[in-house]
This record gives sequence, structure tokens and C-alpha cells, in this order.
Amino acid sequence: DKFNVLGKKHPELYKSIAQILSRRLLERNKFVKPISERIRIFIISSTESIKVARLIADGLQHDPFDVILWSEGVFKVTNYTLQTLEDEVDQADFAIALTHGDDTAEVRGKHWPVPRDNVIFELGLFMGRLGRSRALLMEPRGESIKLPSDLAGVTAIGYKYVPGKDENSHLGPAVNAVRKHINSLGPR
Repeated sequence: DKFNVLGKKHPELYKSIAQILSRRLLERNKFVKPISERIRIFIISSTESIKVARLIADGLQHDPFDVILWSEGVFKVTNYTLQTLEDEVDQADFAIALTHGDDTAEVRGKHWPVPRDNVIFELGLFMGRLGRSRALLMEPRGESIKLPSDLAGVTAIGYKYVPGKDENSHLGPAVNAVRKHINSLGPR
């Protein structure tokens, strides 16, 4: 009641309050992701497994998904890589990380095939921001790839990649598992 009396005497109060609220709303809206009609999926892979990543993207092409491969214009020449990844996390609904035994590491006297360190880092970044259920780990079936022990409890989607004319059919069950999981959660 007293505020209304003051507002009538000094109408510039309302203008000042409206400006402050407007600035606060604009700041808050920077952190609100716009609702999208299509689910956005970011695929993480090494250069060596980019063919598998492309086949997965091809397998999802008829779904209402926007599939973004890291290799297709995401990283611009003058941009800082980590900032680009953070921007992708902010836009993504899901991430798929392909762990492929591209490198080797000696662990306790034994040599293991291991995924590229950037793939593990990016998986962790997406898991931390999107949650574990939205950052999917895919690993080749039948290969003993050494993953960090912190990923030991994460259920991976196994895939089979056989180069040749039936590549898509071998990857089909894994793509279907990805599709089913993504559709069960929907956009974030």
C-alpha cells in the first residue's frame, strides 16, 4: 500500500524496477535452452573410428534427430576447442562416445588397447553436464578395450563393425538400442 503511494508520487520508480527486472530476465535466459522440435545428438569419436560414427549417423537419419559429428564443421579455426565443446554440450540432448582401441597403454605390466584420451575426456564432459543417462558409451563387441576404472559401472552399447558391403546391417542392432534409449528419454 505504501509502495503504491510512493509509486504515484515518483513514477520513475516503476520504470527503474522494470529495467532491473528486464536485465535480470535477459541474464537468466542465457541459461535456458530453447525447446527444439528435434532431438540433438553429438557423436564423439577418434579420427580412426569416424567411419563408424558416420554409419551410426546414417542409421539415425530417418529419425527426428539432428545428429552432429565432431568432424563436420564443429571446430572452427579461430575457436578454442574447450569452448566449442561446452557450446555443444549446452545444445545437445544426448552424446554418443565411440570407444575404439586406437592407442595402447601399459597397465600393470600388460599392454591394452585404449581409446583416445580426448574421447574419454569429452565423454566425461558430456556426462557431467547432461547426466549419465544422456551420454552413451559405445564399444566394439568382442574387443578387450581398457577403459578408466571410473567407467567400470557404466553399461555400454556394444556394436559390431565389419568393413565391407554389409556394414550398416552389422551396426543395426546397436543403432536400434541407441534409438530406443533416446526415444525413451526424449529431449531434455
